[in-house]
Amino acid sequence: MPTLNTRITTYTPQPKYISNYNGFSGGLNLFYTPTELKVSELAQADNCMLTGQGVVTGRWGSKTYFDAGGEEILMLENYNNLNTGNNEILVATNAGYLYKQSGASTTLIGGASFASGTVINGAQIANYEYIVSLSTPLTRYDGTNLTTYTNISAPTSASVSLVSGATGTAIWSYKITALSVTGETLSSNSATLTNASFDRDRFTASISWTQPSTASTAVSGFNIYAGLPGDETLIDFVGPNVRNYIDSGMPLSSIFPPTYNTTGGPKAKFIKEFDDRLVIAGVENDPTMVMISGKYPYQDRFNWQNGGGFIRVKPDAGDEITGIEIVGQDATGGVQTPSILVFMKESTHLIQLSFITLGNYSVLNPSVSQISPQGCSSFNSIVSVQNLTFYMGRLGLQTVGYEQNFLAQIRTREVSARIRPYIQAILPDDLTRISAAYMDYKYIFSMPSTKDTMIYDYERGAFMGPWKTPFGITQWLEYIDNAGDVH
Repeated sequence: MPTLNTRITTYTPQPKYISNYNGFSGGLNLFYTPTELKVSELAQADNCMLTGQGVVTGRWGSKTYFDAGGEEILMLENYNNLNTGNNEILVATNAGYLYKQSGASTTLIGGASFASGTVINGAQIANYEYIVSLSTPLTRYDGTNLTTYTNISAPTSASVSLVSGATGTAIWSYKITALSVTGETLSSNSATLTNASFDRDRFTASISWTQPSTASTAVSGFNIYAGLPGDETLIDFVGPNVRNYIDSGMPLSSIFPPTYNTTGGPKAKFIKEFDDRLVIAGVENDPTMVMISGKYPYQDRFNWQNGGGFIRVKPDAGDEITGIEIVGQDATGGVQTPSILVFMKESTHLIQLSFITLGNYSVLNPSVSQISPQGCSSFNSIVSVQNLTFYMGRLGLQTVGYEQNFLAQIRTREVSARIRPYIQAILPDDLTRISAAYMDYKYIFSMPSTKDTMIYDYERGAFMGPWKTPFGITQWLEYIDNAGDVH
């Protein structure tokens, strides 16, 4: 017969678990369920932000600063007017007009306009604000008016003849382009030299062409391209009064003729100031091209002769540029190495500038390398944050920057894992229109359609929000007025 133990087991209670909720520095965490959160994290943080060690407080308020005619704002830029000493706000609206605001007054700026709904961006060098869009060629604001540039046509009647040297069975082709202060024309007809030597050092050729049908003062020079038919590259520059060139074997380069006329100023989506240059991307009919101007005072000239140039980023990938940003801090020892970040829909790239010698000229020679397979969905989300660049892509909020622990390589990583369910629920239209800024050590990004704003607290590494507003935010700007007050 079995023996049963009838002794009652002594009950030992578990120790009490005491949580001290004195700070929520971990911020919003939507990735875990509420029961899995740390005591410093929140399951909901609508219209909240953090102060001190993580004290939850209300979001910023708002008030009307000025009204831009009741239209949606597509561009919002600071403009430091060196003539008047005023710090002005430039506003481009959905109606296609540019306004300036200084103090309590708002003024319509004449001279040019833009198509409704087009992307408009601006950048300032010296006392000029340069504005780009796909509807209007490059436009310059001087503090009073908007001005455009003169468009010129390509040279015509290009011809070539053998002056001296060895003959052979090779066919060489020559093309001529004209230069203006802002760009370069398409090339002339191809002038072919038949029965020539394959070695261009062994013969001398004479090339001539006809002046474009425009005012001679609008032409700043000519570029000469040479090579096998269909493979011509730049060999030399000449001045605006030259109509004949002797080729005695100038070396070929890797610079090809342009694919469209930029003498009236390029049409594009994006523009940035970079090392006293202008950088333009999102170019009309050339979605992978990045154009780089000469240095000040040639900042509106994109031809090779004035120190400018261009490069295409993955032109065969079927992708397009969605934004650009400038980075300059090298983690190897504080040496400034300015570079251009180029964001596409499905990848991120880095352009660095160097120079090559071509004849008597030092020619800009940009190079590009891919740094991440993660792309950017909204150009207005690209913001410099300390020594990093934040941007929003299909897979969430990403950062790119130098990391010393990885041999000073520039790297990217996602920072939005804790709010990934919220990111995944963003509407496709909002994903391409997210607008962001870095203010008060916070990366703030807004979705215009849902009228939501989310913040990433850089000091605490925490998210808070969403902030709910009665209006959809399309642009952010930190503005310091003439009195020194920050708005």
